[in-house]
Amino acid sequence: MEYKTDSLLVHLARAGDEDACEKLVKKYYSSIYQYCLRSQFVTANISSKSR
Repeated sequence: MEYKTDSLLVHLARAGDEDACEKLVKKYYSSIYQYCLRSQFVTANISSKSR
């Protein structure tokens, strides 16, 4: 099945479509990973400053 928009993929993934979820993860993996790394760094930075 070919999907046309991310909005449709999200809708389908939320409804339990594993293929749609996989497509979203593959498409945005790098961005999500970078976001998590930045968030972890900021959290660690804040934590170390509060000591």
